Order: sequence, then C-alpha cells, then structure tokens
Amino acid sequence: MKKEYSIRRLFFIIIFVTLLLLSTTAAAYCVYSFSSYSNQLLEKNALNLTKYADNLEQELNHVQENLRSLAYTDPHFTQLTFSSYPDSRLIPIRYSVQEYIRTFTPVYSITLLYEKRDQRLFFYHGSALFTNNDYFLNERRQITSFRDEYLVSGAYSRDKWFVTEPEGEYYLTYVSGNDYASVTSFISLSKYAEQHLSPSDVPESAVLFFSGDQILSSDPDRESPVQKISDIRTDSETVESVFVKGQLIQRISLPGYSLGISVITPAHAILKEVLPQIIFAIFMVILTVAIMLIMGRVMRRMLLFPLQEIAQFSRELEDRGIPGKPAEKSAIREYNEIRTSLVQLLDKQAELEQERLTKEQAREHAVLQYYQLQTRSHFFLNCLKSLYNMSENNQIPKMQAMILAFSNHLRYIFHDNLMTVPLESELREVSDYHRIILLDYSRIFILTQNVPVEFMKVEVPPLLIQTFLENTYKYNSKTGEPLVFEISAEKEELSGKAFLKLTLSDNGNGYSEEVLLRINEELTGSYDQFNVGINNLRRRLAILYHGECRTEFRNKAEGGACAVIHIPLQG
Repeated sequence: MKKEYSIRRLFFIIIFVTLLLLSTTAAAYCVYSFSSYSNQLLEKNALNLTKYADNLEQELNHVQENLRSLAYTDPHFTQLTFSSYPDSRLIPIRYSVQEYIRTFTPVYSITLLYEKRDQRLFFYHGSALFTNNDYFLNERRQITSFRDEYLVSGAYSRDKWFVTEPEGEYYLTYVSGNDYASVTSFISLSKYAEQHLSPSDVPESAVLFFSGDQILSSDPDRESPVQKISDIRTDSETVESVFVKGQLIQRISLPGYSLGISVITPAHAILKEVLPQIIFAIFMVILTVAIMLIMGRVMRRMLLFPLQEIAQFSRELEDRGIPGKPAEKSAIREYNEIRTSLVQLLDKQAELEQERLTKEQAREHAVLQYYQLQTRSHFFLNCLKSLYNMSENNQIPKMQAMILAFSNHLRYIFHDNLMTVPLESELREVSDYHRIILLDYSRIFILTQNVPVEFMKVEVPPLLIQTFLENTYKYNSKTGEPLVFEISAEKEELSGKAFLKLTLSDNGNGYSEEVLLRINEELTGSYDQFNVGINNLRRRLAILYHGECRTEFRNKAEGGACAVIHIPLQG
C-alpha cells in the first residue's frame, strides 16, 4: 500500500526546501565572493610584490654599481689612499668624492666614507627621513664605534650585501674599497618601506623583510604578525602564496642580496573587504524569504482551501454512500462546479467498475470451465483404460462394480457448481475414487484422513485432493509394499491471515528433481504438456483466490511425495 501524503505538509516541505536552497545559495555566494576576492587579491598582490622586489633590486644594483665605481675606478677616491699627499691637496679631492656620494645616495640610505690615514669619517644621509633619534645621527661616538666594529675590524666581507642591526634598526649594508679608504652604504628598510607603496591594497597588510633565519620588521614600532621565520621564508625568485593561521602570506626572495620580502594580510581584513557583498546577499535572502512566506500564505488560501473542500465533500459522499447527490451548495461558483464534476466522476467510476467486475467474473468463469474440463478428460481416459483392461481379462463382476463406482464419480465431476464444493463433498469423492482404484489395483492401497469436523464446510475447488490421489496410484505401482495416501487438515496463521492447511502425502517414490522444479516454479502460459493435473489445479487456485492461495511441493525425508496447500479462510 502506497504511503499517503498531505498536500499541506508537502506544500510546507517545498517552502522549507526552497528556503534551504536559498540559504545554501547565499552561503555559497558568500564563500565564492570571499574566494574570488582572495584570488584577485592574490594575483594583484603577486604582481605588485614582484614589481616591489624588482624596484628594490634595481635600487640596490644602482647603489652597488656606484659604490664599486667610486671605490675602484674613480681617480679621486684612489688619491685618498696615497699617504704622500699633503692635506691641502686632499681638500678638493675629498670635496669631489663627497659630492659624488651626494649624487647617488637614495633618500632612505646613509653613505659613509672612511679614510684610514687620518681616521676621517664622512657620512651623508639621503633626506630628512633620518632624525636626531636615528643611530647614525645621535652621537659622534656611535659613528666611531660603528667604524671600529664594521670597517676597521673587517668583520664583514667587502662587495657583498649583508644585514646590520644597530639598536634594533635594520639596514642592508654594502662595503667597497680597501684598507686605506672605503665607502659604505646603509639602506634603511623602514625608510624604504615608508617611501614606497605597500604591495597590498588592504590597509591591514604588513610588509616584512627577512634574511636567512631572521625576520626584519619594516616598522620597528609595529609588532611582527608572524613568529616563525619558516612561515615567511622562501628561496623562490617568484611569488609564493600560502595561508598560515588565518593569514595570507605572499613571499619572494632576492637571492643575490641575502634578502626576501613578505606581505602578510589577515583573513579578517579580506573578509572586511567583501563584507558589503555578503551583507547584500544576506539582505536579498531575507527579502526573498519574506516574499516567499507571504506568497506561501496567499497560495495556501488559494490552493489548499479548495482541496480541503473537495476532501470534505468526498468524505461526505463516502459516509452517505449515495454518490451522485451533492452536498449543500457553496456561495462560491467554482466550488459548486467542482462538487458537481466530482459527483459525476464518482457515478461514472462506479458504473465502469461494475462493468469491469462483470467482465472479469465472466472471464474467470470461462477459464475455470476450461481447466476443469481439461482435468475431467484426463480422468475419463484413465477410467476407460481400466474398464478396457477388465474386459480383456473377462472380469465382468469387477467391471460392473467399476461402472457403478465410475457413474458416481461422473455424477460428482459434472454437477452444476463449477467454482467450489464443501470439503466433505471432496472427501466423499476421494473415497469413491479410491474404491475405483482398488477394483483395478493389485497392490495394497490405504487411504487415511485426519480432517477435523470444523473444516468440513470449508469451500475448496473440486478435484483438489483427488488429483494427488490419482498421481500416487499412477506413479507408485512397481513395488509390492503397501501404499499409503494421507490427508490432514489444520488451521495456520500466515502474515496475520488465517488459512486452511491441507497436507497430502504418500510413502511412494516421491517427485523427481525435474518434476519438483516444474511444479514449484512460476506458472507461464495457459497450456501444459506435462504435470497437467497439478498445474491446472494451481491455475484454478490462482483464479479463485486471486493469488492468495499458496502451494508447496516437496519430498519427505523418509520418502514419498508431499503437497501442502494453504487456502484462505473467510471470516
């Protein structure tokens, strides 16, 4: 039986599923917006970071080339190393070198000129970005100490960029020259970051420099957004992008300068950028939900109310049991038209159903007649064959008894009721047929019946038991042992329904495997070449009980055939 559904419930399920789909779509849109913006930010930041790194590399190359050119090719710088030059001749030379230094020193760097002969130290800072608080402009002694630490001691290789950190300020440092005169450039990373736009358009993004295993903050007053150098360090000369602990990190390395650059953007800052789109999506979902709820209420009144009226009217017709007579008229014309159409439909349905039942009964009656006539012809041939054998053996008295018993048998199988007979009538016929067999059978053949009186009036198909009695007699005649055919009946519950269980068995040879396979398989067609009696019986049972009757055929463990038939009990 199919499960029933309420239209009201189905309507609300549709509304709920639609709202769920809208919410899912909105959530997907928000995720897509965030992902799309992140991808755009990744691409744009990668491009900007590449340009940022290229600009820094070009600046460093410019400074490096000028330092090397000054230290190794400029004749004035070379003259500073001559110990024989008097101070008066060195004044214009120094001035020339200092002017050259001023021309190439960037605004975010400091250039130092050191002369070992007189322990002279000249420095020049690129712009007013450097204040008196900076290391090099604070006190003269700090410059002297820096000279002693970096220049005189030779702690760092010349003509190679390295990182210095006087008092927490990070500088890219390059020293060129010799032991008598050297020129040093200090590139302030924080000043460089101040003079160049951030590679990221997100204000919360931070630019970090790194060198080896050290993080070089671009802003000394700002706490570093990462704690592990492995998060931002890379050896790649192209931009890499990774997400680490809620932060978008894009990084690139400048291998020739012992330096790398990272841009760190918090995920919440990216979310903040797409927040207007997310708010708009949520607003549209809320607006759509409100509209759908209003429309749902209107549609419910327009659609469900007429359906409820139709259902109520159908119940009234069913309770009254008089289809074709409408209930009280409604003030709404459309409802009255629906009710009138429904009454006409029910009348037509009842008429068609009655015609169908009449035709079905006629067809079943004709099919039953065909199968029963087919079964009768089978019995006639067997009996006539027995009479013929008696006449050949000149067994006249036995033949006369056979004719009288056979006439009773014919009277039973030709009675007017072609559908069912009481079980007691079938049992009497079985006893008569058993006597016919005994007249033409030399072997001992015993018939036993164990049927309670309460089942004697149960209607069963005619020739139900006699078919199996005849098969026992026909297929078990080669042994000399007594042959026993047993009939038993009992009540049994199957799947909550009551059945009369008839068990018909013998102690003969049993069914062959081939026969068991044929009589237990599903029936096909309308004609059988083999096992005619059993298959005709199965077809009659299927017609009479509309598929509710059950049959089972097997061999008993101790030997012999066994047929179990379940016939539905009425009431």
